[in-house]
Amino acid sequence: MQQIGSFIPNFATTQMDKNINYMKRFFCTALLSMLLNCIMFPVSVLAADNVSYTVTMRKEPNNTTWTNEQEEPEGRRIPPKPIYCTVSHEGISVAGLSEEIITYEVWNETSEICLASFNEEQEFLDFLFNQSGEFQIAFVTENYCISGYISI
Repeated sequence: MQQIGSFIPNFATTQMDKNINYMKRFFCTALLSMLLNCIMFPVSVLAADNVSYTVTMRKEPNNTTWTNEQEEPEGRRIPPKPIYCTVSHEGISVAGLSEEIITYEVWNETSEICLASFNEEQEFLDFLFNQSGEFQIAFVTENYCISGYISI
């Protein structure tokens, strides 16, 4: 009988030690995960600045370029292929554009009022990303005007 009595307290102590160790591990894991979340939070806030917008644009002859109407084809049967533009804080990328952009413009959503016009890409981006709402953006080259709508 004495062996059974001495065995029970050892078993209970061992089980209690296991429970305490389990609780310590759980507490340390929870504390570590909270600490990592606190450290990573500022990084996720900074990552939000790397937002990019893909804008479907259309390419039209520039109004300043004179063309003879008789030389134009009689009409188009299908709409022109859209041009895709990526706008981000780092810069602008227009797919298939080989000409240099001369002017960057921001218009209101009805295309009635030019809100701003820039010769430099970074000035355009700084202005655009300080706005909110829907705008028409236009890039003017020597021969074409490329325009589309963006919601920020």
